[in-house]
Amino acid sequence: MGGNSGMIAGAFSSTSGKADTVLTTNGDILYYNNGRQRLPKGSDGTFLKLASGLPSWAAASSGLVEQIEFYEASSNDSSKTFSFSPDIDLDDYDRIRITLTGVIQSALNLEVVLDGLTANYYYNYTEDDAGTLTNVTGSNQSQFVVADSDVLANSEYFAGYIDIMPFEQNEGADLFAISSIIQGQYRGMAICGGHVEGATLSSLSSVKIECSTSNWFVHTRFNMQGYKKA
Repeated sequence: MGGNSGMIAGAFSSTSGKADTVLTTNGDILYYNNGRQRLPKGSDGTFLKLASGLPSWAAASSGLVEQIEFYEASSNDSSKTFSFSPDIDLDDYDRIRITLTGVIQSALNLEVVLDGLTANYYYNYTEDDAGTLTNVTGSNQSQFVVADSDVLANSEYFAGYIDIMPFEQNEGADLFAISSIIQGQYRGMAICGGHVEGATLSSLSSVKIECSTSNWFVHTRFNMQGYKKA
């Protein structure tokens, strides 16, 4: 018993018999490389990896998915606003994706409002369930209609996702680009901001998902994730 205890203590202790003589800072890690070595703690957001057979800290790689928000309706409701403090810097992401699953009470438009802006949504187009293009080159809309009542009919289950992406004009104005796929079909693209003075946007303070009429049922879910840039 005593021999085993001595071996364990000796394996991890320094010459003085105390491992903490090697470690100096909260978060430091002790490892072995031809003797006991101290790996200083890493920065927040980094991860521990093995490089050339030794542990080291590394920055998150491209394509890392970051969980941002999750919402499950506790009652029948018609809107949900995600607010961010500090703002989300879109320059850090390839896109922000909101995955949707739920059931609606009756036919409605499903809409998105960014940063509380109720103007300057410029549609490329949206498409209904019959393949008819609507809102072609629509200008100065008050929100982006993700899917209209032709797509989301009475008491119907819905699923899909909305992508919010940074978009830079040639003159350098930062905008929001919004794209969506609902019920397995592409529903179009919108551009928000940059068309009037003061509407240039590079960060995101809030995302509101709303119904034009009626509600979605309890347990409808919205999951928001960020896809990091390299």
